[in-house]
Amino acid sequence: MTILNYYYNNIMGIEIKNLRIKVNVNAQKEEEMSLVKEERTNWTSHEIMAAVSKMITNKKER
Repeated sequence: MTILNYYYNNIMGIEIKNLRIKVNVNAQKEEEMSLVKEERTNWTSHEIMAAVSKMITNKKER
């Protein structure tokens, strides 16, 4: 398991485990997204952060 403590905007923490991303925004309900929609495992850090950014945007729009 890899844990990134990335403090930007309202991100409290990002956990990457088994190619799934879980984001905790302002200690509210966690958002989870699979990274295995595409059949590949070599995600770059930029691609992971883009996916996290999209999750946060979707969370804020609700």
